[in-house]
Amino acid sequence: LNLSYKDFYGADPAAGTLWHPHRDAPHNATDSILPNDPLARYYDASNPNAIRKWGCNLTASPLIFVHIGKAGGGSVRARFAASALNYTRGSRGKSWAKVTDGSYYDVMGNRSYFCNSGHSNRRPNIRARTFEGQLLCEATTPIGRAVACPEPTQASASGSGKRCTVPGCDVGSDSCHQVYVGHNAVGSEFHWLPPKVLRRFWDGISMPGTKRHPDDVAYIDRAIHSLDPATKQIWCRSSHRGPAAWRPHTAEEYTSLYNQCSKALAFSVDEKATEVLGKRLPQFYPLTTTGTRSRVHSTASWAPVYASLPVLRTTVVREPFSWLVSKYFWHYRRMFQGTKCSDPDTRWTEVFATEYIMKLCGEDCYTRLEVMEEDIESLAFQAEGNLRYSFAVVGLVNETDTFYDMTSARVSYVNMSRNLDVSGQ
Repeated sequence: LNLSYKDFYGADPAAGTLWHPHRDAPHNATDSILPNDPLARYYDASNPNAIRKWGCNLTASPLIFVHIGKAGGGSVRARFAASALNYTRGSRGKSWAKVTDGSYYDVMGNRSYFCNSGHSNRRPNIRARTFEGQLLCEATTPIGRAVACPEPTQASASGSGKRCTVPGCDVGSDSCHQVYVGHNAVGSEFHWLPPKVLRRFWDGISMPGTKRHPDDVAYIDRAIHSLDPATKQIWCRSSHRGPAAWRPHTAEEYTSLYNQCSKALAFSVDEKATEVLGKRLPQFYPLTTTGTRSRVHSTASWAPVYASLPVLRTTVVREPFSWLVSKYFWHYRRMFQGTKCSDPDTRWTEVFATEYIMKLCGEDCYTRLEVMEEDIESLAFQAEGNLRYSFAVVGLVNETDTFYDMTSARVSYVNMSRNLDVSGQ
């Protein structure tokens, strides 16, 4: 089974898994879902134990590895780099990290290139330093984050406004050929995918909402279109007659326009995206004080949107207790100096476990947790949905050989058995 972009949105609406209501669980799909809804193609809420079937020899691009710290990700990164054609960078130190030898991956005749931690994160508050750097973003939906918090267009190999400097995923391109590895959470790609790719994606998933919400659908389409510098479309105005602003070129420009543009766009696009897609998403119903599920207050899981994006994601996870022990010895004693691990006030297990959930839940979840104070249980529900439907390969740290074999079989343009002398840390 070879899946390219058109395979995600083919002419046959019956292709793919249908999505049906499941009312008796703490979450369910809605009655308004259509049999040919694009969001239903790759997400089945009728069976809470189902896992998406992907097939083999997939050609969709980009390929993304979500690196969860203390789960063997350093070695996995190196193996992705070494799986390219014409790899000659050697195996010493971190020579694998930067493409200096012209190595590439053949994606159906198109060259895709490796990028290591070259895209910055987005957070509602800038606190602790992140390896990839970070910029502010308060959008609560993947679509809102794409429009309101775009990656600066000017290439930069360092700093808060990083942008991968390898070719294959240029801002004006109609495709994105890149093998990306980084600590970024699920959904960071919404910030850096080319506008033409995002616009095609929005056209596909918004189709069922065009009759009921035509103005909202059109508004978001124009907003995504404005992200392409070649269109010379205005990204935002501070008011109806206020000064115009275009998509930021640098991190400094992004920061200076944050209050004027990003925050306003986030609110507007989030609201409209929720109108168009919200009722078509599975809903999570929180527990009330009486122990029953509230049918009044619910939150939507955006996992079907992540699952529908035509990218291939992979990750490696670790048994939770083993992972927490590793985090304790690697991070805890440095972060909570002068305290004991048994001190309940440090809440160190909660801090690290929440970060684990956020990485799999998606970048929107940071804002939903910190700004909207959403229940962690509903965010874990979205994280579980992503694990089941949004990752082409999920490996276990104690079975990395199986992960490499599965990745080689599932993705047509990587061969994880190449250059076995190359390893990371």
